[in-house]
Amino acid sequence: MKTLLRFLLLVGILNFVRYLLGWFPETCWVLPGRFGVMAKFPESFNNNFGGEDFSVPLVYNFMLWLATAWIFHLAHASVRGSFLMKTLKIYGICALFFASLAVVCMNHFVAAIRLFYLQSMLDALVLFPIVAAANGLLYPLVFTTTSARTGS
Repeated sequence: MKTLLRFLLLVGILNFVRYLLGWFPETCWVLPGRFGVMAKFPESFNNNFGGEDFSVPLVYNFMLWLATAWIFHLAHASVRGSFLMKTLKIYGICALFFASLAVVCMNHFVAAIRLFYLQSMLDALVLFPIVAAANGLLYPLVFTTTSARTGS
């Protein structure tokens, strides 16, 4: 039970880091293009976000970082390097998977809307290294080497 609580604490902190440190580069490099596509195609996108709509990305991001941190937790013992290098390697694989899903979705839309999914891939290039670095620094603090191996 202690491991589960530690893990959920770590994921909560990673989500906080995602918004705290990811907000500025995302605002500068990703959101202008994404909002531009949304404005051009109001019939395809929800441009009137309410409270319920705002909660969906929060839950989605929590689940994304939960899954990525879980993959790291299960796989890090098999990867060489420091915790930071292990995290960059494993989170990099997860970023590739995320980008491949964006490509699959992108394939179903006309060229003008595909830019939205290219922006999603750029978002991954921005956010995954930030959250990976945070995980690489925080994981050893949240999980001692013994508890990380034994699951206690």
